[in-house]
Amino acid sequence: MTTNGVIWVDASDLALGVQVEIDGVPVEDAAWLRKRDDCSQINVAELEAALKGINLGAKWGLLVDQDNSVGGENS
Repeated sequence: MTTNGVIWVDASDLALGVQVEIDGVPVEDAAWLRKRDDCSQINVAELEAALKGINLGAKWGLLVDQDNSVGGENS
């Protein structure tokens, strides 16, 4: 099953977050706290959030189109 949707992800020094939208409606969100001693660079945390988002989106039947990935390169 293929569905059109958007996966939003973000990371900070405290947590990783994901939201899945289908047809503009949020259908699921999730957050994971980072370990207190996790000293990974923020780019690694952002990548981890993106992977969690892909996995969560796959559960909803979303396929990933990497051409639509935007983010840190514009900031």
